[in-house]
Amino acid sequence: MQCTVVRMRPSTALAIVLSLTAWRCSRPAIVRSPELRISSPIDASSPSRDAAIALVDASSRDAEADAGPLSALLLDPARSWSDPRMVALLAVDCDARHPSPPVRPEGEEPEDGVDPFEGWQDPLSCAGEHEQSCTFDPCFEGDSDPCKTECTRGCDQCQSRCRGSCGECRQGCQDDACRQRCATRCGGCLDECSATRDRCATGVCARRYAACVARSVAEWRRTCRSACASCQRQCEDGEGHAECLTRCLTRSRRCTETQRQICGWHGTNYGEPER
Repeated sequence: MQCTVVRMRPSTALAIVLSLTAWRCSRPAIVRSPELRISSPIDASSPSRDAAIALVDASSRDAEADAGPLSALLLDPARSWSDPRMVALLAVDCDARHPSPPVRPEGEEPEDGVDPFEGWQDPLSCAGEHEQSCTFDPCFEGDSDPCKTECTRGCDQCQSRCRGSCGECRQGCQDDACRQRCATRCGGCLDECSATRDRCATGVCARRYAACVARSVAEWRRTCRSACASCQRQCEDGEGHAECLTRCLTRSRRCTETQRQICGWHGTNYGEPER
């Protein structure tokens, strides 16, 4: 397969390189535990699709090259480094990243108040999605989870080695076909790094989380649940319930600060199967 190298002004090339590094998240398409999400395409029937195209095109009006391929990746993100579109980028630069949305000028409001790229996340990044818990969970550490941090660091180091090998491969190339083969191998290597990170997060980290929950629930049942039940009966629902519950649990001295929060959020149902 022959790749076409597009020449552009240095300022344009720098802008494109910088735009390939942004990282955020938007849409759940694949959810694992702990959650890892991959970008989903903007629906062809969605009004935001036209706005997205307009935003990308507007950002590239000064470019000498057609931004079509980059626009396509923003509207329909790649799911893997082996995607031919990503391999084409790697064939040009072993350090290529998935394109990210252009930065909207400061103070400029999105058309119709809708930002088609709000919440964007690099779908091929080693880092998982920014996570948050909608309820109190003493075992949830979100982005600060040391286990997930280790998984991400390992993936980043793995991908750095892939890109280094790609560069060494390209040094011996005399034509585009050779560079394409190097890029293809690099894409496969990067995908394996991502898969290893996925297994780490969904396997090792998930087991650690489950063990933490088991310990927390056992301690809760042993020390605080009965006090929580008594205080819940004493404190009527409505205004002042939270303050009453805190005072009651503090007086009982049977619950830790964490367990008092558990009682306030979950009542006596903490650790019980959902019905």
